[in-house]
Amino acid sequence: MARIANDIGVNTNEIVDFELCLYDFQQPAITGFHNEFVSSPRLDNMASSLASLDALIDYHKTGSKDNSEVAMCMLFDHEEIGSKSAQGADSNMVTEVTERISWCLKPDLTKENYYRIIRNSFFVSADMAHAVHPNYSEKHQ
Repeated sequence: MARIANDIGVNTNEIVDFELCLYDFQQPAITGFHNEFVSSPRLDNMASSLASLDALIDYHKTGSKDNSEVAMCMLFDHEEIGSKSAQGADSNMVTEVTERISWCLKPDLTKENYYRIIRNSFFVSADMAHAVHPNYSEKHQ
């Protein structure tokens, strides 16, 4: 507390609360017997988000422009706490967003047709942290 107070120029009793966030400072590396692995902290969300956005941009260049298809990606925060937050992947945000987009594009859309659209949709959950680490496979059972 004394170090924090000194660094920000206040007395320790003036600090009401603080949050400490740590992260791996190790530099990324290409590893593996055949250099087949990328090992990097913070790569997970950035890589899957970039791949999703790149795919969306590429689709926009060639895909349908008549609103018969909707291409979208949803990028969520708070995955580490099980996506249970108000804006996490397990919240009602996906349902609300897809419903609102559907009804804006087709105001006369019935709930039954909305359910059919969802059933005919293609969803991908991209998260590299769910892979099995070859050195610690017993931890993934």
